[in-house]
Amino acid sequence: MIEGAGKRKAVCAVAAAVLVVHVSGCSTSSEIEPAQMTLDERQLREQSDSFVVESAGGGAIVLGTIGCILGATLVAFGGGDVGDVGRACAVAGAIGAVAGGVDGYMNAKEAQYKTNETAKMRSMAEDVRADNEKLRTLLESTRRVTENDQKRLDALKAEVDARTMTLEQAESEAAIVRANSEQIEEILDDVKDKRDLYLEAREQLRTNNTAELDKEIQRLNQDIAELEGHLGTVNASLQLTGLG
Repeated sequence: MIEGAGKRKAVCAVAAAVLVVHVSGCSTSSEIEPAQMTLDERQLREQSDSFVVESAGGGAIVLGTIGCILGATLVAFGGGDVGDVGRACAVAGAIGAVAGGVDGYMNAKEAQYKTNETAKMRSMAEDVRADNEKLRTLLESTRRVTENDQKRLDALKAEVDARTMTLEQAESEAAIVRANSEQIEEILDDVKDKRDLYLEAREQLRTNNTAELDKEIQRLNQDIAELEGHLGTVNASLQLTGLG
């Protein structure tokens, strides 16, 4: 149980951490120095950082942070321990971010287009189309990175099989491959978040004429499937080679 000043410190620490993460957009993947990366690996991370939920960012950040702080505060002053505070932050923050993202996005469309549902739909379709274009560049970087990672793993396995390298050495060499996989997982999560936001926003439209928007969301789903394919191939190789 957290007592007195400890409660305040726990809540403040969680709130500060959430604010830093939301504002900075920092990656949570394993830390690999840029000097250890190929050009494609550096580009992948730079492109990932720029692929954020821009259209919903304000609402998601504000309500996500508020949700975290409120959830953490209620648990801390209700007698929960530090672990309970952190879990409450995560759950309430996620709920707030989703609500803030969709509501903020639709409020912006409402302010711009009033009751013109067709104009809203076309604007949303253009947003998804712009994301799809940005994602094509990111997918190309992902493809090159995963192809190179596959070659790395094949070479490491050959050296282990030939007994010119120990399994422990190969696992160390494969750290960059694991870090790349974590980065692609983060990208995949971001893209799915955007796709889900657009799907929820689509449900709020008061028109059945959504073919243009549906077409772009379908493209986004195809991009998600491609990302999942790249990630699945490398993760399977990591497991098969014992380097995961």
